[in-house]
Amino acid sequence: METNLLNKFRLYLSEKKYKESSVGAYVYDVKHFIAYLAHQTNSTVENKHFRHLTKSDIYLYINYLKNEKQNMAVTINRKLAVLRIFFDFLEEEGIVHANYAERISLRIIPKENVSSEDYFCLSDDCLKEYRSKMDDSFSAREKILFILVSKYALMPREIVDIKHEDIDIDNGLLHITGSNERMVYFREDSDLKGDLRDFKTTGGYLLSNKPEKAMSVRNVQILLSKICRKLFGVSIPAVALRKNAVKNYIELHNANLMQVKTFLGLKSISAVEKYL
Repeated sequence: METNLLNKFRLYLSEKKYKESSVGAYVYDVKHFIAYLAHQTNSTVENKHFRHLTKSDIYLYINYLKNEKQNMAVTINRKLAVLRIFFDFLEEEGIVHANYAERISLRIIPKENVSSEDYFCLSDDCLKEYRSKMDDSFSAREKILFILVSKYALMPREIVDIKHEDIDIDNGLLHITGSNERMVYFREDSDLKGDLRDFKTTGGYLLSNKPEKAMSVRNVQILLSKICRKLFGVSIPAVALRKNAVKNYIELHNANLMQVKTFLGLKSISAVEKYL
């Protein structure tokens, strides 16, 4: 049963357009979870075992990862993100009727003498999974803000200057003005396109509390902290999200320093170094 189920899960991931490297890693994590269940039940895992699972079993698995495997919180959160995908697959197969890993995550506590800026590290696929779980409890404005910072590495002071005239949703183009002027391309980003179309606001600015007046940088930072607390259980500063976005950009595109410089809209290579 295990091999057949894992093969189906692998096919499911491929059909969902996950990268091949991620597919292998996700299947490995699920195989580890199934091995854990087999050890707990002292038998081969069958469909009936998944049907009888509850959230308590997921919490027991978390305790196993923390206490026996000595996994850090960020690693456990990554594995939980994989389990959420796996349970979505099991729901489609009709094996379970609920995603038992839904809304479960650990608070990320930085190691001693290590700032959250350096400690926060989530892959592009893992962040994509978090973004996909931003339900109706998040406003379109919150979703847009989180994507712009965590994926496109925009600074809050850049975001507050964005006007509706700077956005071409159909062609996936965003004109960033100011000292780091550049074009941000999101043609293939259906999530951002959808959120931008859904977002209704008055005034000329993308983010505004009052007509014709942009939201302040401080209010953007406060809103971003609120979003991160809801998603991760801890406030993550914008610079940490941006550093993580740069890391993922380099991995996805095998980017060099010049490409990162263009991605961030910076004027010198030396300015790029603090993001590496």
